[in-house]
Amino acid sequence: MGIQDGFVQFSAGTAPQFRRRGVQTALLGARVADATSAGCELALVTVQPGSRSQRNVQRRGFDLLYTRATLISTTPAGRSFTSPERVTQSKTEQGTTHIQSTS
Repeated sequence: MGIQDGFVQFSAGTAPQFRRRGVQTALLGARVADATSAGCELALVTVQPGSRSQRNVQRRGFDLLYTRATLISTTPAGRSFTSPERVTQSKTEQGTTHIQSTS
């Protein structure tokens, strides 16, 4: 959790064996409380679009800010600059939906 000038950005992941136990909701609640105590007025969290994570943070009062597209290009010879597997892995790890809350 990084706090700067009244702004906080959250990032985290829950290991598969601990999912569906309320871990993300509890962590998000604690982080929002800590950020509020530190004087933050704006919070940002990045999640994968359409995921349970997106639903969880929206239930906590966050609103969708924007969705980012991840694109791939090939070289003129038809070879990929980067493998599609790498792009998929990067998209999964980093998420592509940004959600913000002002409360």
